This record gives sequence, C-alpha cells and structure tokens, in this order.
Amino acid sequence: MPKTSHRDIFLLACCQALLLVNNAGLISMTALIGYSLTEDKTYATLGATTYVLGSALAAMPASLWMGRVGRRRGFMTGSMIGVAGSALAAAAVGLHSFALFCCATAVIGVYTAFGLQYRYAAAEVAEPSFKAKAISLVLAGGIVGGIFVALNGSTIPHFVIALALLGIGWNFMYVGGTTLLTESYRPAEKAKTQGANDFIVFSIMGISSFASGALVSTAGWERMNAGALPVLAIVAIAVAWLAWRRSQRKHAAAAG
Repeated sequence: MPKTSHRDIFLLACCQALLLVNNAGLISMTALIGYSLTEDKTYATLGATTYVLGSALAAMPASLWMGRVGRRRGFMTGSMIGVAGSALAAAAVGLHSFALFCCATAVIGVYTAFGLQYRYAAAEVAEPSFKAKAISLVLAGGIVGGIFVALNGSTIPHFVIALALLGIGWNFMYVGGTTLLTESYRPAEKAKTQGANDFIVFSIMGISSFASGALVSTAGWERMNAGALPVLAIVAIAVAWLAWRRSQRKHAAAAG
C-alpha cells in the first residue's frame, strides 16, 4: 500500500468536512437571508431548494467531468465555481435581490456536486480493512439518530441533541454507503454510477426540503419524526441481508 494513502485520506476527509460545514452554514443562512430579501415570507427557504436542485442537476455532469480530466482538475473546477457562486450571493445581498440570491445558491449547489466527489476519491484510496467495515458503519448510521430524543421534547436542548445524533448517524451512513457503492460497479461504470447516485440523493433531498414545512404543519412534529422509523427499519434489514450475503460468500470461498 502506498505510504501516501493515509495522508491522502486525511486530506480528503478534511476537504469533505469543510464542504459539509459550508453546506450546513449555507442552509442555515439561506432561510434568514431569504426572509430578509423577499416580501412573501413563504418563499424564504427557496434558496435552500435551489441549492439542492443545483447539486442534483450537476451531479452527473460533475462526475463525468471528473472521469474525463481527473480528480485534481475536477476539484479545482468545482472550487472556482464555488468562489463564483459566493461572489454572486454577496452581490445579491448587496443589491437586495432575492431572485439573484436563489441563482447564486444554485451555482453553489453546482460546486457542492463537485465537492461530493471527495468521498469517492477517499474510498478509492482507502484500506481494504476500511472497506470491510462498511456494512457495520451503515448499520451504526441507521441506529444512531435523534428521533427518539426529538420525540421526547421540543425544547432547545432536545433539538440540539437530536441534531447532533442525527449528524453522527448520517455521517456513518454516508461513509458506509459510499464505500459499498465503490465496490458495486466496474471501473468503466464509475463516473456514471457515482453521478447517478448523487443525482438520486439530491433529488430526494430537494423533495424533502420543499415538503418538510408542509409535513410539519399538516402531520405535526411527532408524526413526521415517527415516520422516519420505518425507513430506518428498512435500512437495518437491508444491512443485515448484506452482512449475511457477505458471510455466505466467505464461507463458500473457504470451503472451495
């Protein structure tokens, strides 16, 4: 194994962490900025939706571009797009233009589509032992969550703890799912498969971000949280099935 692999994984993990911090900050600020820029406050979160849609639409092109020019140039392309989107957002705030701000968050979403490739790059240079632990990471991500905390109260500490647990669980699922994905395709299928995966993820995120307000107002906070439990159950069953399949293959290989 090359000596630089640990360093590469560390650097890619740092880039991924910074990307996620950027995403969290942007999603938090878009609602506040949108609320101050638009007269119709029901559209205050539209900037977050255009951000997610930008990521979804750019997921496949970003992946294909990476496959054509390589990771280094691809990441540099994404970074330049991110700088341009941030400058456009600053201009939108200065001009007090909500429409321009939504366009800016869409451009930043394109940057995010490139940044999402950090995890694939890290998985491609990861140790085999790390890959062998992918299923357990996904299972941990499915179990660890803030649903039960959120269902037990609606105070600020409940929200903070629930969000922290949700973030931990989501990261485990994100890393584990990504690693499993890198083992499921042939090298020639890499760019298209990774792009398709990110397109599906962000399309669902876009629908969820747009529908979350309606779900809370119609179904209520408790029902919305409880509704996630069947989804987690499906994830747990799928992970158990994958673990069983891997165990069967190992036994068959040992017997052969």
